Amino acid sequence: MVWATIVGFALGYSALMTDNLLVPITAHIITNWMSSGLWKFNNRNSDVTS
Repeated sequence: MVWATIVGFALGYSALMTDNLLVPITAHIITNWMSSGLWKFNNRNSDVTS
């Protein structure tokens, strides 16, 4: 939760400083992509059956 707060402030700051919403939107997409990639990499060998 602390990480999400820090990232939220950074994205908000980037929007205010650039007067452009495309900057934080793109940064958000990249952070989500990296986070999901790391999660997938760390859980690649788990045998989850549901």
